[in-house]
Amino acid sequence: KILIDLADCPSELDAQKHLLLGQVYWHLKDHARALDCFLSSAKLDPHNNETFTWLGLYYSENDDFVRAEKCFRKALSLDSHDRQAAKEIAVILVNKGDDLLLVVQLLEPLLAANPTDYDSWYTLGVAYFNLGAYGKAANALHLCLRRHPITTKTYLLLGHAYFFEGKYEAACRAYGHVLSMDGSNETAIVGMLKAKSLLNEHEEALAYAEKLNRNKKYEREVHWSVLRAARYAYVNEYDREKAQGLLNQHMIDDPVLNAEQEVLKSKVMKQQSSEPAVTAYQLAIKQVKNDRVKARLLAILAGLLFKKKDYESAKQVAMTACRIYPLPVCDNIAALCLLKHNDDFDAALRHMFRAIRNRPSVHLWTNLGSMYTKLDKLLNAKQAFNQARLLSPEGSGEALYGLYLLGETIDPELIADGACASDKIQLEALLMILNESDGDLKEDVILEKARPILYRLRGHLSDERVDEAWSLLSEYLYK
Repeated sequence: KILIDLADCPSELDAQKHLLLGQVYWHLKDHARALDCFLSSAKLDPHNNETFTWLGLYYSENDDFVRAEKCFRKALSLDSHDRQAAKEIAVILVNKGDDLLLVVQLLEPLLAANPTDYDSWYTLGVAYFNLGAYGKAANALHLCLRRHPITTKTYLLLGHAYFFEGKYEAACRAYGHVLSMDGSNETAIVGMLKAKSLLNEHEEALAYAEKLNRNKKYEREVHWSVLRAARYAYVNEYDREKAQGLLNQHMIDDPVLNAEQEVLKSKVMKQQSSEPAVTAYQLAIKQVKNDRVKARLLAILAGLLFKKKDYESAKQVAMTACRIYPLPVCDNIAALCLLKHNDDFDAALRHMFRAIRNRPSVHLWTNLGSMYTKLDKLLNAKQAFNQARLLSPEGSGEALYGLYLLGETIDPELIADGACASDKIQLEALLMILNESDGDLKEDVILEKARPILYRLRGHLSDERVDEAWSLLSEYLYK
């Protein structure tokens, strides 16, 4: 009351009294007069951080975030321990997606001093998420949920953090919390659909897809989950009819996914010609504008042409992909084309080295080993195959088979079980198991290893070696 009485004689007020009067006006919801007082206070004492914090709050309240940020930065420059200014500027920067490392630097000490500030835990979680630190984001969001009434936005972001961290089961639990509060939350439904698909729980994924089926906005996500379900039915469940039914039920006007569908269809329906898939990818490439996506599609198209034994066209497409955007998958297929074409072994190796440097993987090291084997550089080949083994603790089937061909003593069961083993490699490993058993093959090996592999291979390959393996296996099953 005294401060309001003093409002009629502002000349008698010093900077601190202007600031106090402004706070009174602020709490009385008279923000225009509050602003006048804060400005006067700042003019009389430009070194008071509290005044600039209040100015920042005024501008934030009126959605003038540019001025608000300047005021909060000024407040922090005057007093780096101004908690209110630190908290408010963190929110502004997170909403802008800008200077996120500064957000982390501001909020971590603030939360160490005041761990019950749930709003700041949420802001920190968003900052970590946008920085790609998904584990730290999940921890911050958990601490937010401990101290905050449960909200869908926090659980939703927690689900996304777990999803991108690769913890799909935890992501499903978080999305489930969202759906328990809001059963029609489409973002959570999409999250569940993707997580369930990646967990290979396809029946549940397709149930979520059905909820989105009439919404054009999520058509791509639905089709993606159907493709995964069809691929799983074909490759893992050996159910060609189920896969074909899923592919025939869902069609959308998405050139990239339709191209992927054509490749899968050609396998499921045992099409001898890959022309429909080639045509679909050519159409998709014309329609895609993003260079990275276009390069990936060109690399896949080069792979299809390579399998057709059209090596010249495959090489041209692969080299175009590398020029547009040198993804590892582009360099990989370019190297294989150059090597097959006997054009330039050194260039092929350069492409493979660049692919490995950008993204080392079991597959790329194994391909390098195979290249060295073809060039008769056997020591280099062994080193590359062993690098593949180091990257995959359970062992790479392809790399192990490469070492076996180079004279290394390798257990054929390891080759059959190894990650990244192709159908033909698994077939060769199976024949090794059968031929080396001397009629004393254990029943559990037949039932758990040999027969499932062969059943799957019979659906994939038309090869005399498959018939040979089936004949050998039948001797054990029916002797």
